[in-house]
Amino acid sequence: MIDLIKYGKDYNYKMKIFDEPHDDYYSIMLKAASGNHELTPNYRKNLINDHLFMCMLYYKNIPCALFGLYQDKDLPKNVARCFHRYYTIPEWRVKHEFTNKSKKGLKKSTNWNPCLSFYNDYPEYHTDRGIDTLFFTRNVKGRASEKYLTLQMKPYQFKKLEYPLMYKDTLQWFWVQGDSSFTTLLP
Repeated sequence: MIDLIKYGKDYNYKMKIFDEPHDDYYSIMLKAASGNHELTPNYRKNLINDHLFMCMLYYKNIPCALFGLYQDKDLPKNVARCFHRYYTIPEWRVKHEFTNKSKKGLKKSTNWNPCLSFYNDYPEYHTDRGIDTLFFTRNVKGRASEKYLTLQMKPYQFKKLEYPLMYKDTLQWFWVQGDSSFTTLLP
C-alpha cells in the first residue's frame, strides 16, 4: 500500500503512507542512519517490517520527516505506539514552520504539525486495523521537553500521564489518546 495525502492551499505538503519500501524511504533512512546522535542505531535496519505502516512528510516534493505506527506484541491488540521512530532531516528542523489553523485563527507552530495532526485527520489508517488507543513516549532523561510536547499535543487529544512509567527498561513519559488502562500491562 502506498497512499498520498496533500496538505495546504498549494499542496506544498504531502504525506505518503506506506507499508512497502520506495526510493525516498531508502534516502531518508540513509540520512538517519548516518547521523551522529544517540538514536542513529535505531535507523540501521528496515523499519517497515516492524510497523503497521510508515508515514513520510514531504515539503515541495522533498522528503523531510518519517514516523511509523508500531504495535507492541506485549500490549492489547487495540493499542499502538504512534510517531514511532520519528525522524526529521536536520535541514527541515531549523528552516521550516507549518501554519496551522486553530480556534484563534492562523498560528505559527513547529514544522511537524502535519505529522502531529495525521492520526486525528486520518483515523481510518489505525481504526481500520482495530486500533482505538494510541500512545507515544519520550525518555525522562531525553532531549525532548515534556512540557513543550504536552503543549504541542493538546490540540490532538493526546494527554500526558501524570507520572513517568517504565517501558522497555527505560523510564518514559507517556502521552495517550484513548484508554490509558493498558499502561498497567507494560513490558
